[in-house]
Amino acid sequence: MTIRRYTNKWNGNKHIEVVRYACGHYHMVQYMQWGDVVNKLGSRSGRRFRVSKRTLESILEDYEEV
Repeated sequence: MTIRRYTNKWNGNKHIEVVRYACGHYHMVQYMQWGDVVNKLGSRSGRRFRVSKRTLESILEDYEEV
């Protein structure tokens, strides 16, 4: 399992955390962060959701790895 974090190129407060499991599946969660305050978007619990590699690549065009 590898975890990578990305920051939006135009909004430094917007982040994505991507987890790649050994089986090849990708899971991600998008969140906003201001200092110590973190607001996970898309779910109340902040759980990761599964995405395909093709979808993830199109999303990460607007992000750069931290």
